[in-house]
Amino acid sequence: MKIFTLTLSIFISLKVFSQGTEQEFNTLNAYKSCLLKGDKTLIDEIISKDFRFAVYQHPVATNSFKDFIEKARKPNTMYWDAVSEINGQRTCKVHYVFGEKEEISNVVFSKEGKLLYSDYLDQKGFNFNRYGISKKIATFPFIYDRGSIILKAKLNDSDKVLNMLFDTGADGLALKADLQQEIGVKITEARKVFVPGGEMTVNYSSGNTLILDDFVLKNQNMVMFPKIKPGLDGIIGGSNFFRSYITEVNFERHEIILYSFGENDFFKDYNTTTFRYSEGVPTIPLTISSEGNTFESEFILDAGAGYQAIMFGSGTKLQNEDLLVNSMTPLFNTYNVSVGHKTPVQIGLVDSISFAGLTFENSSLAVESYEEARHNGHNVLGSIGIQFLRRFNWVIDLNTYNLYTKMNAEMLPLDFVVNDYLIGFVNNVLVVKRNLTTEEGTDASDKDPLKLWDRIISIEGKLSNELTASEISKLQQKENLTFKVIRKGQPVEVTL
Repeated sequence: MKIFTLTLSIFISLKVFSQGTEQEFNTLNAYKSCLLKGDKTLIDEIISKDFRFAVYQHPVATNSFKDFIEKARKPNTMYWDAVSEINGQRTCKVHYVFGEKEEISNVVFSKEGKLLYSDYLDQKGFNFNRYGISKKIATFPFIYDRGSIILKAKLNDSDKVLNMLFDTGADGLALKADLQQEIGVKITEARKVFVPGGEMTVNYSSGNTLILDDFVLKNQNMVMFPKIKPGLDGIIGGSNFFRSYITEVNFERHEIILYSFGENDFFKDYNTTTFRYSEGVPTIPLTISSEGNTFESEFILDAGAGYQAIMFGSGTKLQNEDLLVNSMTPLFNTYNVSVGHKTPVQIGLVDSISFAGLTFENSSLAVESYEEARHNGHNVLGSIGIQFLRRFNWVIDLNTYNLYTKMNAEMLPLDFVVNDYLIGFVNNVLVVKRNLTTEEGTDASDKDPLKLWDRIISIEGKLSNELTASEISKLQQKENLTFKVIRKGQPVEVTL
């Protein structure tokens, strides 16, 4: 027994105090040359594909690293302690010597032994600290109206209360161009931006202040868009919050809650998924299943998109488009509209769409065909829209790159099809959304039994707000269905 104990102790010591792998050793030496000599040529060789600089990820993080070593004060020398494994991560303490002063912080490696992140870079470059204790910073309400998360906000010194779309598919602020002078926004320059429909040139403004209740965000950049969704004055991109705070979107309470970065157990009951942030918006793996076929992709979380899910042309290019489209049950063709740009899409039903530990059966997918003129330069493959995102509470944490999700306690069914009609809930009211026999979905004849935006009270005697997905599936199998609807304020009974 004594011999076994001694042997085990030696084994543990070797594991903890190992000098690291050859790749880790090479990474540290190249990292040292980068900082001491300002050698940017070594960066691409030593960083991992998920390299992070504060909240940013490769490739944005890589460019920030190059800028940093070019401008930052250089240490006189560097050395490091042995590499060890802590909480499943390979890490070591690096000593940065500035004359008589020495600073010590962690370097963390990827599984391949390359640089995942450096606390020294985080702190010197962005004053970013991963190791604090997270605290609640602010809570403000949102209104959910017809597929939009709306925040009441003010800009700069204006007293005008704006209706701002909270759009996690956008990486910054935007304002309707015709409000620029009224709000007192100063234009800094013109810039080109990418939108789903292509590239456009817009006016750009820096140094703005965003006010939500008592919460203030200063030094915000903003663009002017000629068109934004009717009823809205502008857009607040998710990254306006994500880059500085752990951000919770709670649909049960209709609140957005912001927390400081750091350790916490606020979301221990949530499902956890790792996401990417390489394009300035959160991207997660997604699986589409239809007629025995499986399609893997990475979609962004896009609270500004009205779909359940849409695959952009840049994503369709990577798939077998014919197989994907032919495996769907076709519904209708329409257009994806973004700040005035329209792109045609095909919408159909698939067996399921799965992401973040959640599976949604009989889901609709919008598919946009690839066209080089429109999609050249687009790296976003698709988006998960508000019809899915409103069904669970979710949290974005750029400190850990974790997405936390938890299904809401009460959930109304997804949109469904009966005969030639698309039916779904809008603000918790069941309505006829589309006539599938018409090109635009709105042009119906007087002979059509159901009319667009009929408010459905019951189907086969079952109240609409009591319908479940399984009950809807059974109703869809029946030859005849009786609807009770409200049309122009009057009750009407309809049989299909």
